[in-house]
Amino acid sequence: MFVVTMMSAGLTYLAGASFNVAGITHLGYPVYLLKILGNRQTAGWHRDLAGTVSAPEGMGLCGVYV
Repeated sequence: MFVVTMMSAGLTYLAGASFNVAGITHLGYPVYLLKILGNRQTAGWHRDLAGTVSAPEGMGLCGVYV
């Protein structure tokens, strides 16, 4: 379930959903940051699904820090 949540977040970042763009510009960051975050999240959940990295490292790649 966690991977599905991170996957949908990464894909909406890459798609440039209006609510993501509004949020990131409200915080003062440039819009291209969404593409960087989206790529990082999709790389993280791909590795997490493939099982090539440990869980904490995979979560770090997704941008999730517990």
